[in-house]
Amino acid sequence: MATVHTLLRSSYPMAHIQLRSDLPGGAGPSMWDVFRDEDSFDRELVRRARHGDAESAGHLYDRHGSLALAVAIDAVRDPEAAATAVIAGHRTVIERPSAADPVRIQIALSTRSAAMSSVAPRERGPERPRGSTTLQRSVIELALTHRLLGSEIALVLGLDIRDVRRLANDGLTAAARTLPKTAPSEDP
Repeated sequence: MATVHTLLRSSYPMAHIQLRSDLPGGAGPSMWDVFRDEDSFDRELVRRARHGDAESAGHLYDRHGSLALAVAIDAVRDPEAAATAVIAGHRTVIERPSAADPVRIQIALSTRSAAMSSVAPRERGPERPRGSTTLQRSVIELALTHRLLGSEIALVLGLDIRDVRRLANDGLTAAARTLPKTAPSEDP
C-alpha cells in the first residue's frame, strides 16, 4: 500500500490522497481517492459524514475548526458560546450542505449564524466601530491564518469588500509602524 501511495503522491503532488474506508471488510483490491482541490476533498468528507462516518466528520472538524472558532469568537466574544456554535455550524453543513459556497465558507457562515443566534443581542456587547483594531485583527487573521480571500472575509463577517480592504490595509499599516526601525545595510 505504501508503494501505491508513493506513486499517487508522485503523480499528484498537490492532491489529497485517501484510502477509501467505506469498502466492505477489505475484500478485493484497495481503492484510493485522489482529490485535486481542497473543496472536492471537503465535499467528500461531508458526504461520508452525512452517511455516518464519524472519522470523516472529525477530519472535517480538524480541517476547519480553528476557522469556525475564530469566526464564532469574533461574533459573540464568549468562548463557551463560540465552542457550541462551532459544533452546531459543522452539524448544519453536514446535514444540509450547499453547492453554492466552498465547504469551509459554509462552515464559517453556519457557525457565525449559530453563534449570533445563541446569545441575545444585548449579551453580544456593543457593536464595534467599523475602524476598530479588533475588527482589523479579525480581517488579517482570516486572511493570513485561515487563507480566506477578501470576498470570503466580506461574506463571513458581513462586511462590504471595500471595508475588508480598508481594514486590512489600515491594520497592516498600523502593525508596520510598531516594528523596530533597522539601520540600512551597507552594500560593499
